[in-house]
Amino acid sequence: MCPMYLMLVTNSWYLFSVFSIEFIVGRLTATQVEDNSIFLRHGPVLATHHDVQLSFLLHDPSGFFRTSVFSYRWSFGDGYNMQTEEPFVYHNYSSPGRLMVSLDVTAHHQNSSYEKSSVKTTGLFMAELTLIDVIRNITLIGSQETNTGHKLNMSLHFFGSYPLIICWLIKSDCVYLEGDKCHPLEIHDTIFSLRHEFNNAGRYCLSVKAKNDVSSLQDFYSIKVYHSALSAIWRELTPGVVDRVLT
Repeated sequence: MCPMYLMLVTNSWYLFSVFSIEFIVGRLTATQVEDNSIFLRHGPVLATHHDVQLSFLLHDPSGFFRTSVFSYRWSFGDGYNMQTEEPFVYHNYSSPGRLMVSLDVTAHHQNSSYEKSSVKTTGLFMAELTLIDVIRNITLIGSQETNTGHKLNMSLHFFGSYPLIICWLIKSDCVYLEGDKCHPLEIHDTIFSLRHEFNNAGRYCLSVKAKNDVSSLQDFYSIKVYHSALSAIWRELTPGVVDRVLT
């Protein structure tokens, strides 16, 4: 049995354009970093079950707010809220979906004695996040043994959010699917059915790769093909026919 190969989880960084409806000007960013140095990035898309850092960057070139004391009220879009005195916070989203994050920023102005006064300035900032699940596993359902001349029916089950870009290849050896080694196919489901007919007996390897906007996973499955009398006759009647894949 060939080993499973996990290519990455995710390591991604995103920046969102935001606006203020009152007086404070700045931007709200969402950042997600993993230990792996390989990353995929596709707009404001982040992974569930991994910490997301939300940060506010004040735009104050004149220094008007340099003595102000700030407070931040975060609404994460999933029913949870938090108030902090720091311009950043961490949050872990457990479910996929599209969410609107909002941040109320309040600047408490100080008087000449650096005491907090009743004068304050506020601003509201928003950003839309899309959370999806990383691809945690690929499972092959169906027999991994067959006879020559018979169609082998299998289904691949992907545990992760779609749409998915998948790529698969059946050869005598396991292959790491990079570049043009197979043609990618986009599916809007977590199940993909395939059929393959073998003309020659032996051991084969099904190499499968799947990726979405936050992760990529590759796995391998061993397939054993036996001779059959019917397929031997068929090969004599149709020489030169090669393996074909029916999807």
